[in-house]
Amino acid sequence: MNRNTKITVNILMLIFIVFSLLRWTDNPTYHILVGTITTLLFIVHVYLNRKILVAMIKSNKEKKLNKKNVYKCRMSLFLIVIWSIAIGSGLLAIGSYVYMIDSMSIFSKIHAVSSRLGVIFIVIHCIQHLTQIKSYIKIKK
Repeated sequence: MNRNTKITVNILMLIFIVFSLLRWTDNPTYHILVGTITTLLFIVHVYLNRKILVAMIKSNKEKKLNKKNVYKCRMSLFLIVIWSIAIGSGLLAIGSYVYMIDSMSIFSKIHAVSSRLGVIFIVIHCIQHLTQIKSYIKIKK
């Protein structure tokens, strides 16, 4: 896939994650819209990086990764799990907002915790890929 496409998706995903965490409005419709866009970008991001992820998982199972790449692989898998929990619980939390179902409010709490954990681990993920990120934004002479 085109490098510029990956960069664009990553930047958009970062922007929408920040938007979803901002509290400029208590309007759930805004949060649902931003969360839906973020979810779609997350799916595209995983799809664009699927070959690298599969290769890393395969190499990890065969014990061919160095320690640094083992941590990158684990972090990538953890991020997929934590954001899947955030997305799933966010979808289930809609019931507590839209349909006023009190018993579904637990999903709102799970969504809040998992999304904030996800942001923390995104920062770690970005630090792990700092060399690659620098190469993306490096100005060619």
